[in-house]
Amino acid sequence: MEPGNALHGKDVVVELDGGRMRHRENKAAVDGKHPKFDAPWREPKLLVIYCVDKNGKKEKDSQVILDATFQGADHAAELLAATLYEYGAEGAKSVTFIADGATCLWDRFAWIVETLKLPASKVSYVLDFFHASHHVSLALSHLGYSDADRRALYKELRHELRQSRWANVVARLEELGGALLQSAHADNARRLSEGEKALPIPLETELNYLRHHGESGHLCYVKFWRRGLPLGSGAVESAIRRVVNLRLKSNGMFWSPENAESILHLRCQVLSTEWSRRRVELYARRLGERSRLWRWSALDRSRSARSVGGKWAFHRRNAAIPRSSRRREPPHNGIAPQLALLRRSFADFTGPELRIMGQKVKKLTVSTTGDIKTVTKTDSATEPTIDLSRVEKVLPLLQKILSGPQS
Repeated sequence: MEPGNALHGKDVVVELDGGRMRHRENKAAVDGKHPKFDAPWREPKLLVIYCVDKNGKKEKDSQVILDATFQGADHAAELLAATLYEYGAEGAKSVTFIADGATCLWDRFAWIVETLKLPASKVSYVLDFFHASHHVSLALSHLGYSDADRRALYKELRHELRQSRWANVVARLEELGGALLQSAHADNARRLSEGEKALPIPLETELNYLRHHGESGHLCYVKFWRRGLPLGSGAVESAIRRVVNLRLKSNGMFWSPENAESILHLRCQVLSTEWSRRRVELYARRLGERSRLWRWSALDRSRSARSVGGKWAFHRRNAAIPRSSRRREPPHNGIAPQLALLRRSFADFTGPELRIMGQKVKKLTVSTTGDIKTVTKTDSATEPTIDLSRVEKVLPLLQKILSGPQS
């Protein structure tokens, strides 16, 4: 399948973040009573893809691409990779990833870039400036200053951070909290000598956060601003409100994984004006596969995945996989073809699992309008090809093609 070209020659921005919604976990009924349920919080992952102009503003006539999943970070990584491939990110002028400090997201960006074969010169990584500033504020909150003194220090250090002088920020915080860090390390050394577990040091956690992203090149805000790149993740924050908060997060709303996955996908397609095209694709997909029992299993895409010979080696997790109405478990590694089928403007249905009206079919090509271009029968000596122009003619012609030998 060839990728699209919607993003060719564009400055593409990719933002990824998580929201919050209730997950319903049913309990077994006791003594014939109505079964109860738990409703823990779960984090759906949302992605936003859009194009910016030379001033870092969203292009007025460009489309904003939305999608989401109720499953984990590995699934979000595959979903993002498939979406970028579909719209032709390999032909983009530049691709910028923006996220907060969640390691589950940053650890998977490398796999996405490698899978899409994006040149390193085209790719930038930006830590959302407002999240980074928040961690400066958290570090100051552990130093015991009054509110007025803390606000003054925060304003000074925030300006330093905005000027990409993150090393000065870390050094100043270490200087201000030197006595606190020394006391905490001494206490942990004593605890370890007594066979106890060391306690985390909150100030050191914030310093390590800033130091890690600074050394990784995620805090070069002056360079990003000069290149016309956004410094914040406001687009995905707005998408979380529109997709999750206004539709799936309300009083008395508790979602099963299957229903949450379906509604998230549907909501994203409607808000990104993609529903009309997706509906035609789904209709064509239903002509080839009537089953609704789809499941989607993602492999481990994090940096901790085993690496052999410099290439990524993946292994499956043992976590339970919830059923989904729109994805099927992939038969091999890589982006699942079944996932890509629902997200391609031009899809080739292949493989031994494809059946139409009870007959195995080797290949079925569907155009963007849902028309079936070619049908190739597996058990025919001469593989027939037929051009079909309208969806209304599909079923009778398929029945004629698949019933008996060809003349």
